[in-house]
Amino acid sequence: MIPPLRANEEAFKRYNPHELTIEEFFRSDPLLLEHDFWALFRSEGLLRGWLGQRDAAIAFMRYMCERFEGVRERALEETLRALLRDFSAANSAIFGHLHRALEPSREEILGLFQLYVSVLGAAPLTQRFAGARHAEYRS
Repeated sequence: MIPPLRANEEAFKRYNPHELTIEEFFRSDPLLLEHDFWALFRSEGLLRGWLGQRDAAIAFMRYMCERFEGVRERALEETLRALLRDFSAANSAIFGHLHRALEPSREEILGLFQLYVSVLGAAPLTQRFAGARHAEYRS
């Protein structure tokens, strides 16, 4: 199980030396990153159920992007792919929030253009997300 994100992991580690931080957890076995972390994007409700709140999910995603090479690029793609999955509106919304919170650059958006087009053609919830995101970059 993925350990919780703590506000000050260094202080926590000082007082709990045998407890793993999130970074230590994923670095201890590279397969955990591939299996446990990316499963959050493929299994309905897992991310929302584990973190609960949007702010916690955004903080977790930023943490992972800062500490693990390649996570940001893949997270941008996986958040869009998650919007295309047959998840309920409540479980899909977090992926739109995460995607926006990562603030993709113009180049990143262009690199994911086909996925943005697919999201635009998807269900109403994802259309609103993608349409709003597209409108931001037209201006």
